[in-house]
Amino acid sequence: MSYLTKQLTVTVAGLRGPGLSEDELETIEAAKDEAVSQAGRAEGAAALATSAASSLNADAPSIGRANDPINGSTAGNFAYVIGTAVGQANNLRQIKLYARGAGTVQIARYTAATGGTRLGISSSIVIASAGLKTLTSADFGYFPVNPGEFLAIYANGVLGFTSNPTEAPLYQFTADLPVSGTATAVSSSNIRLEVQFICAMSVTLPEFTTTTANAKTAAAGVSLLQGTNAAALGRPIGAALVTGTGAASNNYLAYSPLPVATTITSVDIFAVGTGTLYFSTWSLSGGNFTRTGIVSAPVAAFGQVNIPINLSVAAGEYLCFYSATAIVAYVTGSMDSSYRFLGGTDTLTGPVTGGTARNNFLFQIRYNYRVPGQSVTAAIVDASFADVNAKLAVAQAQIGALQAQVAEGNYGGSAPIPLAAGDKHALLGSAGWIGIHPYGESLAMADYAKPALSNTQPYYNLTFGSGVRSGKPGNSYGAVNTTPGTSTTKPLIEEDASTGAPASDGHTTDGETIMTGMASTMVERAAIENDILPSQLIVFGSVTGHGGYRMSQLQKGASWYNNLIDHAKEAAARAVAAGKNYRCLAVPLRLGVNDAGAGTTRAAYAAAMVQLQADISADILAGINPILTAGGFAAQTAPVHMLFNQSGSGATIAAYGEIVLAQYDACNTNPARIHFVGPTHHLQTTADTLHETNVSQLRMGRRYGRAGKQLLVDGNKPDCIWPISAFARGATLRVKFRAPKFPLILNTALLGTFTDMGFKVTDDTGTLALTSFAISTSGDEVVITLDRTVTTNPVVRYGCDYKSSISTFGTSAGGPITDSTRNTTTISGVTYSEPHLAPQFDMKIIALQAQA
Repeated sequence: MSYLTKQLTVTVAGLRGPGLSEDELETIEAAKDEAVSQAGRAEGAAALATSAASSLNADAPSIGRANDPINGSTAGNFAYVIGTAVGQANNLRQIKLYARGAGTVQIARYTAATGGTRLGISSSIVIASAGLKTLTSADFGYFPVNPGEFLAIYANGVLGFTSNPTEAPLYQFTADLPVSGTATAVSSSNIRLEVQFICAMSVTLPEFTTTTANAKTAAAGVSLLQGTNAAALGRPIGAALVTGTGAASNNYLAYSPLPVATTITSVDIFAVGTGTLYFSTWSLSGGNFTRTGIVSAPVAAFGQVNIPINLSVAAGEYLCFYSATAIVAYVTGSMDSSYRFLGGTDTLTGPVTGGTARNNFLFQIRYNYRVPGQSVTAAIVDASFADVNAKLAVAQAQIGALQAQVAEGNYGGSAPIPLAAGDKHALLGSAGWIGIHPYGESLAMADYAKPALSNTQPYYNLTFGSGVRSGKPGNSYGAVNTTPGTSTTKPLIEEDASTGAPASDGHTTDGETIMTGMASTMVERAAIENDILPSQLIVFGSVTGHGGYRMSQLQKGASWYNNLIDHAKEAAARAVAAGKNYRCLAVPLRLGVNDAGAGTTRAAYAAAMVQLQADISADILAGINPILTAGGFAAQTAPVHMLFNQSGSGATIAAYGEIVLAQYDACNTNPARIHFVGPTHHLQTTADTLHETNVSQLRMGRRYGRAGKQLLVDGNKPDCIWPISAFARGATLRVKFRAPKFPLILNTALLGTFTDMGFKVTDDTGTLALTSFAISTSGDEVVITLDRTVTTNPVVRYGCDYKSSISTFGTSAGGPITDSTRNTTTISGVTYSEPHLAPQFDMKIIALQAQA
């Protein structure tokens, strides 16, 4: 029996006794039965909503404008802070504003309505024209907000206001969004900034049950049946009060109004001092609080104290306490009710605007009151159940809205996979450099990717004095470009190789590598998603590969392998010489095309790739740690991770499939330290149909940057789509994936068309015909209809057999599966969609019994 059902049963049973006729009792019994039925329906609605919203985002109440902004007058050149605190941990989902003209917009979050300390800031968002604008995370990036924080916006000449009653308190800085400062209140209560912030919150069973699906609201309605009802604001009834820090002299307003008119009969506190406590009531109108009543009481003892008072409160009013000396204890933690400062005197009467929120203070205070009693009649019972029905209707409407969102594909994604503690790297801040040294064949060196695009360094990232393709002076393995080579440093940029300044492998056709795009993206995503200043993440990058080489020419024991190890050692030496620490985070591997041409087998390549990561990590640590410890820095213990992309082309489709599947195998063999970034079959090639263009290199570099930031800053395996299982029931095959953002998409609009969506299914009988393809309603499965049931040894392959209709690679294969991540990147004025792409893979199919 549910809580609500029990409450109804106990309440009605308690009504039996003198004063009620048999007819009234029968009416109440019948009403009770109906209430129990309604409670069951309400709880069923909650369960349905939870099922519909298991991985869904719902809109939290907006901050700022309650409805869509409208046109008005141009706001002054100020940054505006919305004086309504964020209620719970969310992500900013949308910003709606009515633009008065073209310009740029930035948003930030602060510790207080009056400014305080800036906690995070977005990049600039371009507004191209006037009118109602809806900005999403695709515009301003991932932007988390936390309880008690305040949102701010700055847009010179873009924002508008109207002469309407203020819907939220408003504060302004003199110009832009400062790192810290004091914002002043916009004094007029007849100014409304035409901006609305909308946050997304996770829907869970407790939240839905208590806030949406009746159990709490129905119980509140049924409380009319209860003669009198003890209640409290602040610490719950029965909760022990504990000692803590004394609350300083100020008026602390509990920002949860009382729902009923009542009388506060006593207050429980934990006293850490003695003196006089003042308890007051306040009304809220137009964003301002006005005191409506006040009483005082002496406190002469320490510890948990019950203070009798007589303070009348109107429905919707707020309670506040004040003392000239520190009396009431508080501890830090989740609050019972959001508190905020009003001012520091007992004579404060208002009107005043609520000041700094104190959402992390758990004040050791409990206001005790009783819900007024009522005589129980059939009419009151009927009214209570009418309220239950009304709340149920609201819940059902909200369920419908959730189901509509599901139909529109508003899904969540797979949870990030954290690295093991020993595999994580610590951020060094401005005191050190993070080393990244791509390795591999000509794609690592960027043959034919001219002209270089990233020819300025916008942040603090570094490389060697002769550029990203420097050689070590005096090396024994034939590297050139050694003057000054690796003996000095300079800002990290991309430069074209030439006859006068060749790459370290002697090639002169090289252009844009992944390195600068990767480093800049790591810095930018750390700033946007983690509030890390660019000066606190410094990447030292260089590329170390050799055009035309295979795995056997780059593995440990091969001469050129020493070029990679020397780059890490030289980077560590340059860091120590500059008084900086150094940690080698990762080696991105771009290798496989030449192995496909040479006929390297799947098993041989996979084993060599796993061994290469282990050797690189061990030998780099063995090389850099003596340099670090001699310079007074601790040795590196975290491993050097390997990031990789699957190759884009091969000698034949069959040979190509061997290599991309070998890369898939290597990742499965050591998933803790070998990380998939993406395939490359979708990128544009140069005229030789083999090498990537400069734009493709930069796009891939930014994908590597997305992965590198997650590896370093978040301490997680980089996000990617990855197959989990393949199972068949009868003639239906389902391939299940994890992905950062569902639903999966058969994205032929972006990636072109493929025979059988890139899939091939075989068993001992032969190759099966595939007749239809769909994404499951859960968004995480590709559903394939087969022409028959599978027999023994069934296998599904993806991305290894069929070329895209728009691919420019000479010999390549792939498939159209992406997730719903809405990342984009803009290069030379062209914007490219950058969702996650599925890897090329094969997998055994599990045959299950068909369901009736």
